[in-house]
Amino acid sequence: MCDRGPGDIRITSEILDLKERYPNRVHIILGNRDVNKYRIPFETTPEALAEAPQAYWLKNKDGTPYDYLADKAKSDGSDSVADRLKWMLPKTMGSPDCFKFRVQELDEMGLASDDDSVAKSFLDHVKPGGVHAKFVAAGQIAHIIGDTLFVHGGINASNQGYVPPYGAKREQYVSTLREWVEEINRFAKSESRDYAESLESYVKANPLDYYAKEGGYKHQQPGSRLVHYGMGPNKDGTTNTTVIYCNYLVNGKPTPMDASLTKWLQEGGVNRIVVGHQPHGDAPLVIQCANGVQVITGDTSYAKDVKYQSNPAIGSINLVPPHRLKDAADYGTRGITCSEILLSPSHAQFGCSVLRIRGNLQNGLEYDFIVPDGLINDRIGLASSDGWWVKGDAPTGEGYYLSRQEGFRVDNTFVSKDQIALILRDGVPDAV
Repeated sequence: MCDRGPGDIRITSEILDLKERYPNRVHIILGNRDVNKYRIPFETTPEALAEAPQAYWLKNKDGTPYDYLADKAKSDGSDSVADRLKWMLPKTMGSPDCFKFRVQELDEMGLASDDDSVAKSFLDHVKPGGVHAKFVAAGQIAHIIGDTLFVHGGINASNQGYVPPYGAKREQYVSTLREWVEEINRFAKSESRDYAESLESYVKANPLDYYAKEGGYKHQQPGSRLVHYGMGPNKDGTTNTTVIYCNYLVNGKPTPMDASLTKWLQEGGVNRIVVGHQPHGDAPLVIQCANGVQVITGDTSYAKDVKYQSNPAIGSINLVPPHRLKDAADYGTRGITCSEILLSPSHAQFGCSVLRIRGNLQNGLEYDFIVPDGLINDRIGLASSDGWWVKGDAPTGEGYYLSRQEGFRVDNTFVSKDQIALILRDGVPDAV
């Protein structure tokens, strides 16, 4: 359940169908917006609807506790399940348009789409046996294929090897990568079983005691440890120890892993991590780290707003957008961007696994390039002194495509091959 357009029900159902038909070839990586929907049944009971909702992380801009009743006074809706979902999804789940898109999807499917029907759709899909509950139960937190590790957010020195408490087990740090992958996935499966087996009895016995009030790994709400593993902050303001809500962009700046972490990965046979979670422009971002390890972030969910710069000072290449297709129609926050990350276990030319990234930029231009293991391509994935990151080969193949981010704003430019070494050393010069 996301926020990028109508299609949650159909896409989730298609993925589940593929997973059932090809269980060893289809792998579902769980993200924060997948696991946080486990909260819905507990926070929409009649008893919960009769009181103001609570979410421990929700505060006003000045840091004071968020006042639901004051916010509610601005609207004239009652506290129905639909009203609560219209509040929960944007305010506490990071999905501001999710309810609206569900209305549109039900319309497209020829189903009732009034508020009560939409609310019922959400509840039906998150209850045990529902499409979304089955999707989460089939998912994994981490998966390794060849020398590539897949997680939603990222691995850092804090969450390296960490597994939250679950079942009768206490929290633990697992020493090796592959043992950690097995254990963190056992944690996810255990929490999904807990959710499926205990949801109904818990709601009957504790209709007002739900996870979002307090948070943490000690709350008894079924499946809540998995929900918390998808959260960023703890109640005390500290950062949660999780690979789901983690990223390689610090204040919008790509941040390579250090040598101790890449060594831990390589000892487990991993030379590459593929993640999502953190948006970065209109094409996947490669980050070259210590010991030749690569990070690839594939989130292009805010691609529509990228800005292109023409800079004659960096050489003859000039790929100013020929058109702005994003202005022609509403394509959502991704605009017309589409990208594909392809991995091959071996390549005859390079003798190692290779990464291929292809797609089209927001300006409509197409790109297609290969990044082998071992830093054979020593430009892609590096940054200039002033923060311009080399994302890949330019669409024409004449140079490189560079990107720089501030918050959610991303600027792009193109650089000729004869200028790239100077730019990586001194930064992009001002246009003349």
